[in-house]
Amino acid sequence: MPQIQNEKLTVKEIIAMGVGAMVGGGIFSVLGLAMAQAGHAAPLAFALGGVIALLTGVSYAHLGLDFPSDGGSFTYLEHAFRNRNIAGIGGWLLLVGYVGTMALYAYTFGSYGSALLGGHGTAGNAMHHLLQSLVMLAFLGINLYGVKASGTSELLIVTIKVLILGLFAVIGLYFVNTDHLLPVFDLGASGLFMGAALIFVAYEGFELIPNSVNEMEQPTRNLKRGILWSVGITTAIYVLVSLVAVGNLTAEEVHKYGEYALAEAARPFLGHAGFVLIGVAALFSTASAINATLFGTARLGLVMATEKELPKVFGFRRKQNNIPWVSLLAIVNAHLF
Repeated sequence: MPQIQNEKLTVKEIIAMGVGAMVGGGIFSVLGLAMAQAGHAAPLAFALGGVIALLTGVSYAHLGLDFPSDGGSFTYLEHAFRNRNIAGIGGWLLLVGYVGTMALYAYTFGSYGSALLGGHGTAGNAMHHLLQSLVMLAFLGINLYGVKASGTSELLIVTIKVLILGLFAVIGLYFVNTDHLLPVFDLGASGLFMGAALIFVAYEGFELIPNSVNEMEQPTRNLKRGILWSVGITTAIYVLVSLVAVGNLTAEEVHKYGEYALAEAARPFLGHAGFVLIGVAALFSTASAINATLFGTARLGLVMATEKELPKVFGFRRKQNNIPWVSLLAIVNAHLF
C-alpha cells in the first residue's frame, strides 16, 4: 500500500533522531579518551562539550531556517562561498565521514551482539559480520518504507536506550567510589579542555537534524526545539553515565576493557546482569545511530546530486513517498561490499 506523501516527523521523532545520532557509539568509544585527558574531570569535559554543542546547535537551527534544504551543512557552504568546489569538497568529506561513522556503529553492534550471544573464535567472527550486515539491511528496509517508519522506529529505540542508560546512572551513583572522583582536576585544569575537545565528536550528530527540515512538521517551530532538546538530553546522559564510569573504574581499567568499559563499570553493582544490560543499551544505541545517520546522509546525497556534485542517479526518488532510494542503496552497499 503506497505511503501518504505528506507524512512528517513530529517534534518527538526529531528529538529522537538527534539523540539517536549522538548517543550512538560515542559514549562507548570516547570514554577512555576523555578519562585519559581529563581524569576525574571527565564528566565536566562531557558537560563542557555539551555547552559547545548547544551553542553550535543554535547556529545550525538558524541556518536551517534561513536555507531550508535537506543538504544541511553542504547547502550552508554553498551559500557561504562563491567557489562551488568548496561546498563540493565539504559535501564529499561529510559523506565519507558519515559512511565511516555508520561502519563504526555497525561494527560495535556486531561486537556487542556476538559477545551477548556467546560467540567466540571463528564462529564469533562470523556472527559479528552477520549481525553488522543484518542491522544495516534492517534499517535500509525501514528507511525505504517511509519517513514515518524511520521516525517511529527511532523514537521507540531511543526511548528504550535512554531508559536503560538512565537506570544504569541512577543505580550506579549509589556505588560511586569518591576516591575515583577527587581531586577533580587530578590531571590539571588543562585536561578538562583537552578532554572536551576530543569528545566533541560524540555530539556531532545534531548536525543531521537540519537534513530532515523538509520532512518535519512545522519546521519554523520544531527545528530549533529538536536540536536544543536533543543536545540537552544527550548532555545529561553523557555526564551521568561518565560520572558512574569514572566512579567505578580507573583509567587503566577503561583502557584494558576498551569498548566494553561501560559494561564492566556496571559489574560492581549489578554483576553479570549489568554487563548484559549495558550490552543491550549498546545494541539500541548503535542501532538508533545507524538509522538516524542513514536517514540524514541519504538526503545529503540526494541534494548533492541535485547540485551536480554527485551522479544524477543519486537524486532518484520513489514516486510513492519521495524516498531517495538510490542514495540509501549506495550507502548501505558501501558497508556490505
